[in-house]
Amino acid sequence: RGDPAEVTATAIASDAAPGLYTFALAAAVPPGGYAVRATFGGDAGAVQTEVQVLAEASLVLVEGDRALYKPGHVARFRVLALRPSSLAPLPGRALLFEVLSPEGLKLLKLEGETDEHGVASFDFPIAAEPLLGTHRARATAVGNAGAAATHSVEFSVEEYVLPRFEVELALDQTHVIASSGSADEPLRVSGRVQAKYTFGEGVSGRATVSVLRELSPWEVRRSGDVGDAPAFSTLAVAQNVELSGAAVPFRVAVPGANLFAGSALVVEASIEDAATGEVQNSTARLPVAYRGNTLNPDLSLLDGSDVFRPGLPSLVRVALAQPGGAPASAEAVAAGGRLELIARPNLVDWSHPTPEPIRVAIDPSDFADGNASVVELLVPPESARCCNPLAQVSSEREYTTQMGCCISSLHVAVESDGMELYGSNDGSTPSLCVSRAYSPSGAFLAVQVEAGATGDEARATVRSTVDPSQLHSGLRFFVVHGGSVSTGQAQQWPTAMRRGTGPFYWEAALDVQLPEGLAGVCKFVVVARTLDGLALTGSAEFEREIRWPIVLTAGFAAAEVGPGAALEAHFEARAAAGGAPDGAGNHSAHVFFSSLDRSAELLGPRASISKASVWEALKRASEGNGPEVAPPR
Repeated sequence: RGDPAEVTATAIASDAAPGLYTFALAAAVPPGGYAVRATFGGDAGAVQTEVQVLAEASLVLVEGDRALYKPGHVARFRVLALRPSSLAPLPGRALLFEVLSPEGLKLLKLEGETDEHGVASFDFPIAAEPLLGTHRARATAVGNAGAAATHSVEFSVEEYVLPRFEVELALDQTHVIASSGSADEPLRVSGRVQAKYTFGEGVSGRATVSVLRELSPWEVRRSGDVGDAPAFSTLAVAQNVELSGAAVPFRVAVPGANLFAGSALVVEASIEDAATGEVQNSTARLPVAYRGNTLNPDLSLLDGSDVFRPGLPSLVRVALAQPGGAPASAEAVAAGGRLELIARPNLVDWSHPTPEPIRVAIDPSDFADGNASVVELLVPPESARCCNPLAQVSSEREYTTQMGCCISSLHVAVESDGMELYGSNDGSTPSLCVSRAYSPSGAFLAVQVEAGATGDEARATVRSTVDPSQLHSGLRFFVVHGGSVSTGQAQQWPTAMRRGTGPFYWEAALDVQLPEGLAGVCKFVVVARTLDGLALTGSAEFEREIRWPIVLTAGFAAAEVGPGAALEAHFEARAAAGGAPDGAGNHSAHVFFSSLDRSAELLGPRASISKASVWEALKRASEGNGPEVAPPR
């Protein structure tokens, strides 16, 4: 870098992979443009290319002091910057803080820098006559690339009146069965309702409990009342439920007609304070299920991909939940009948006979204690006479001739006594559509990682459709974390065992030393080479728990104090189990807490920095894009 050129780092050659060189840059290397130069046979044989060194990667997190503000208030925000690899604070990190209006207009733009604890604070004075609605506060690490270098949170500006009490609604049912009610025999929805002032005392008054059904899109179109908000139809109402401060029971008879599995009833409790006339409400969802189909599946491939490899087993994770969302017990699963994972193949050319579905039995005991089942799904290779992915074709007719009986995709689902189980509208994945993986050589490589939750050792199981003796003796593996390669190693193929009953595949175990402090979503990548120089690759995702070297807790000395009273805050810090001993490194821990009027929190939860938000930031870093790679010269 510079003129005259200053050598910043020298590459280290790889013994296992000739032509592969690795640079290790010191942490103090400043960002900017650098030249990478290789010389051979003197300066006359030199080649050079340009690279960009970016600022140190950051996880940026934002939190606000409230969720809702009035015109004229001051919205206060904190920004925390962490290193993705160790979750240590980043002092001196330059930040750009912006506030966007509901229409996307930029209302505020500030520059700041994190302090020695990796924290920066920003204030946004709200105008007396602002744009009302949902605003967005956004913080970005300056000169940093990646999905986790930017984080934003929403907050609202409204003219509002703080509620004086809140409504608590608890239902006795976790779900209702669509076929269990009729015009003559209605469904019974029951529970308890109560109201409490924000300072804790019970409210006396009257409650009205309503049961509503969300209208389907065609019902909304038929009524002519089309809008963005969901439309509801009232099915039953219980009125004049007297409250005297304590929780009181209620029961509502709901007609069973027009209830569809996969939908949900909405139970709404509205309470009027007898003293002030103020009205507040609360709602709860009650899923609707078919009789005999009260298990909601959630499927995913264990390696995090969406492809299958003919000749190699795919591991399918099967989780089952009850309609209310609670994990299904082994007893509930066993009562549901015979469970099977079924994969229905789709062919390139439908004129070929469709193969029979692949069925794998699922053991109900796998779901003990709310656990999920992992099912091995093996798709055998197709006949080479009509499935030759390596064939050279020049027309659609030649393509269907050479590839017609190839399985292009699989529809994977769960059946109970021959009936497919459908999911609920809770974001789960009740079925999968997985595509055929591509391989330039016709061979496949797959990997499965068994990593401990917190240790630095892992074992990877590598499976290949080719006998490793027919591959190059060396293989290479990488661990990708936070959008970049955390470690890469080369080693000889370990001893492989032949598996299966025909067709066969080969399986070997790799013991891997993971980088210290690795946490979050990681990807393990294995690369092998055929004897004719083609690459075989396989990858799998795995998760590592966030490890905190220090456990820091904080709290107030009292749950409630009056205006003007002294309020003490208590802190406690201790080393976490398995954490670094005293004096081993400079560790830091954060705890943020606020004291708010309870009524302000009733209007909406504030955006806060928590363990869950750190976990989400690590996922964004793993899934986001890094800097663009310059084309080779």
